[in-house]
Order: sequence, then structure tokens, then C-alpha cells
Amino acid sequence: MCYYRTMIKLGLKNYFKSYRLFFIPIGALSLGIVIGLSVMIPMLWNAVRDFVMGVAEAVGNVSFHWDEVKDTVFSSIEGLSWSDPQALADEVLNAGYWEELLRECASVAFGDISKVEAEMEALAKTAMTTIAGGAMLFVFFTAVGAYVGYFVTRSMIRTGVAKRSFLKSIVAGVVSTVINLTIIAAGAVLIAKSKQYASLSLLLTILVYGAAAFLEAYFVQGFNKVPFKKVMQIKNIFLLAILNVIEVAILLGVVALLQALTNPAIAIYAGFSVMIITISCMQLNAEAYVKSLADNPETEKIGDEHIAAAYQGLAPVAFADKKPLTAKSAEGGGSPVAEVAVDAAPKESEKKE
Repeated sequence: MCYYRTMIKLGLKNYFKSYRLFFIPIGALSLGIVIGLSVMIPMLWNAVRDFVMGVAEAVGNVSFHWDEVKDTVFSSIEGLSWSDPQALADEVLNAGYWEELLRECASVAFGDISKVEAEMEALAKTAMTTIAGGAMLFVFFTAVGAYVGYFVTRSMIRTGVAKRSFLKSIVAGVVSTVINLTIIAAGAVLIAKSKQYASLSLLLTILVYGAAAFLEAYFVQGFNKVPFKKVMQIKNIFLLAILNVIEVAILLGVVALLQALTNPAIAIYAGFSVMIITISCMQLNAEAYVKSLADNPETEKIGDEHIAAAYQGLAPVAFADKKPLTAKSAEGGGSPVAEVAVDAAPKESEKKE
């Protein structure tokens, strides 16, 4: 059995197999979003309540229509562009949206508020500070959920395609840090000095990335197991680049399909899992390939000694049972290998003499 597998075949097999973890990144992201909302919504509600109560004190009216304030807040949030993530972000991150929401709440609660514009402006700034704090906490917990999803997914994919010990993980961390810092420094110098050679810079970046990935993979998975020259080959670097391009193309195709079938919000939400799986596999492709070489070394190629042995096996064979040359064999109708008949018995004429 030949255990050798090409890099692209092995990489795509690991990539599609990793889709079984689809719900782990999206689950962690959802948990982060829920925690963020549980913190942000009370802070938002308290900011609106404190603002309205402050305006009530300014106008000298402690009685107001609180239910109408609630309806105004819910209607404003419901009217956001939830199906368009870009438009939603533009609206929510715009301070004018929140200021307008606070003004509407004051209007439905007290009617004419023109006499307390100065006080209301100060109260709005305080409320905006609370709202901004809640939004930052929401972003923080969402980012934590996204990172946890990435970390857990990458760890589980690594266990399946390129498992390594704790000591190897430490070595890999050190090697990866040194290599990445070197690439960043070299890339900064290259960009600063060769802005007009974008294509060449891109090609060089691909080569450097591939070389760095295989160098790290060699020290982690192939040291003293696989020849260094067998790992650090230009062919491997280009195959790694092709494999990464294929996986990115699959990612973009899945997101485009989701957007065509649903809407941009769902496409981004579900596409997050596909992106995490793709990034994790791209980071582990080189290491998985080197580990496959170490675990299942390539079968030896046929050399001169193998060919010589093969030809020796085709040489004529002297049979123990001697048979006379038949008419069929004499006429060439026998097997391609001529039968050799050796008459061991003495001739009759010799016996008579």
C-alpha cells in the first residue's frame, strides 16, 4: 500500500472533514453576542431612563408617559437595518442616531422641550457615555466569543490533522514567534522600498510565507523524521499556495451562496464558521503535510538495482524435467521463450559400439 498523498489532496480532505465542527465557532460567537446583549441592553435602558428622569426634573414635571417612551425605544431599534450589516453598523455607531432617539423619548414624554435645551444637552452627553460603554462591552464579549470559537475549533482541527505534544507546542510557539517577527520586519522593509513592484512583492510574500510555514512544520513534526530537503522544496511552497487559494475560493463561494439564498446578515453570521474553519486549516496545511510524511514515508522509487533484479527474473530457466523438442516448439508455435531440450540418454549407435 502506498501511503504517500499529495499536499492538495490531503489538505482538501482535512478541510472538508473539518466542516463537522461548523457549529462550534458559530455557537461560541452566539454565546458572546448573548452575553454582550445582556450587559448592553440594561445599560442602554438605564441611560434612557436616567435621561428622561433628568429632563423631568428640568421641566418640573415628575409625571410622564413612560410606556410611550418604551414604545419609542423599541420602535427605533426595530427600525434598524438588521438585514444589511453595513448599514446597521453605520446607524448604531453614529452618535446622531442615539441623540435623536433620546430627543424623541423626551418629546413623547413631555411634549414641548424647547425650554430645557441646555439641560437636555448635558443629560444627553451623560446618557451617550453610558450607551457607548455598553456598546464597547458588547463588542468586547462578542470578540471574546469569536476568539474562543476560533481557538477551540483550531485546537480540534489540530487534534485530527496535526496533533502535537505540549513540548512541541512550546517549541512551535517560539519558532513561530521568531519567524513571524522576521517576516514582519522583512515585509516592512520590502514594502517601503518596492512600492512599484506589487506583483513581485506579492510573489515574494507567498514564497516567504510558505517557507516559514514549512520551516516551522519541519521543526515541530518532521525533525529527525523527514529529510530537510524533502520538506523545504519550491514545489511544496507553490502547492501550499495553490491549496490556500482553493480553500479561500471555497469560503467565498459558500458565503456568496448563502447571501444569494438568504440575506447578507445570515451570510456573514453563518460564514463566520466557514471563515474560522478555513483560516485554521490554512494555518495547519503545511504541518499536516509534514506530519503525513513523517508518519507514512513515501515508498522508494525504482532504482537501477530494482531494474537489474527484474531483468534477472526474466532470464531462461533450466528445467529439471528434460523434454524433447516437439514439432510445435520447432515450428515456433510454442511459448515466446524457446524450450531447451537436452537429451541426457546416450544415443543407440553409441550403445552398439
